[in-house]
Amino acid sequence: TLKLSGCKKMLWHRIRIDEEKIQMIDKSKRDFPFKPSTATTTTTQSVFAYGTLRPDFREDGGGDKYGVTNDVSMSCLGYVEGFKLFQENGVWYPFCVETENKEDRVVGYCMTWNNLKCFQEKLQQMDRIEGSTYQRRVVNVKCKKDGKTRRAYIYVQNKSVMENAKNVKVFPDGDWMSC
Repeated sequence: TLKLSGCKKMLWHRIRIDEEKIQMIDKSKRDFPFKPSTATTTTTQSVFAYGTLRPDFREDGGGDKYGVTNDVSMSCLGYVEGFKLFQENGVWYPFCVETENKEDRVVGYCMTWNNLKCFQEKLQQMDRIEGSTYQRRVVNVKCKKDGKTRRAYIYVQNKSVMENAKNVKVFPDGDWMSC
């Protein structure tokens, strides 16, 4: 049995919810295309941030917008290839999409937490911040300081989201902080 409580309208559309048409899907068949990975093993303890999670986001030097990255063990400025950076007009944060073109780059910070438990907590916090609009995946980050390539999670949007968006600003150099 499903019990609806609270608001019975989809607020973003102001459409009433018809309780007679709600279906319960078997748990084994439930899926959401942008859900974070549920893998119990971590393939990396790093995150690549190109927007509000960048440690240089705040002008006062206080780190990212949410305070998530204040206790990283290591961070380095770097870039990922095969991605392009955008920002929808009227929105205060960027998004990137995979283009598979190696000349497209997104600039940001590769941040690593040495403590696995701390990293997992931070990753859950970032998953909540990014929400269902972004999908988390693993990429290779080329760090500018030492030239090393590191594996890190990145949050990307589905390409169809970008293709359907109108009035989108493109960052040709891939660096959101350069504007």
